[in-house]
Amino acid sequence: MPTPTVINKYRFNDVINRRYWDNKYFFSQMNTNPSNTLLGGGAAAGAGAEVDVMTDNKNSFEYFNVVGNTNIGPKLDGSFGLNLAPDATATHAVEYDTGITPQNPFTFTIDTTGASTPAFFIKGQFKVATALGATGPTLLMGFRVQAARNASFAAYTDFATIGIVAGKFQTETNLAAGGVIVTDTTQVPSNATMFQITVLVDSFGNVTYQINGVSPTVTVPYQFANGLVVQPVLRILQNVTTTATASCNYFECGFQS
Repeated sequence: MPTPTVINKYRFNDVINRRYWDNKYFFSQMNTNPSNTLLGGGAAAGAGAEVDVMTDNKNSFEYFNVVGNTNIGPKLDGSFGLNLAPDATATHAVEYDTGITPQNPFTFTIDTTGASTPAFFIKGQFKVATALGATGPTLLMGFRVQAARNASFAAYTDFATIGIVAGKFQTETNLAAGGVIVTDTTQVPSNATMFQITVLVDSFGNVTYQINGVSPTVTVPYQFANGLVVQPVLRILQNVTTTATASCNYFECGFQS
């Protein structure tokens, strides 16, 4: 009788049992109009600093209305996916996450020794109607320190993100409140054209990025600090050059297999 083959990618040590692995994973095709409610109960109103909950057919996400938002919750754009943008008014923004309480399953504790937290990632496919001409960050996706939500993204002490900044694909990072570092990948999105961005964090807390499945042309090294608890984040901000839609049709986060 042949010796059984061991497939290591399906073996889990004591830290990563099956329940733990599955609990830290979500996937959404953003193909249904979600139910939008006020966090804690009641109707979503889109008031400034209001936190609402969107629930699709599989997942629930919370979103922070940075400034009063007349777009009451995300809605299907009619062709590509779910329009996540706030109303087209300069400075209006929304930040999506999976909750900021200790019960949030989508938190990851950085272990720079590589001993306890497996590599993890976040990935999304987007189409922004007006991706060019913006004066600041239009769409940022990645991981930030688990902390109370802040109207100023730069106020978070630690984060690593990629997205559209000033009409280009750029990364934005902050480490221990040392200051925001913006890195131009030299790659440029197109208006109303699908793109996929990915942020990968290895088991030592080192961060890398992908644009349409390929490493960006220009990046800078970044490593989260040991012991830091981070969570997924997506922020969409309207600039002087606003966009009618910033839509998503694929959103995934969890451990790397």
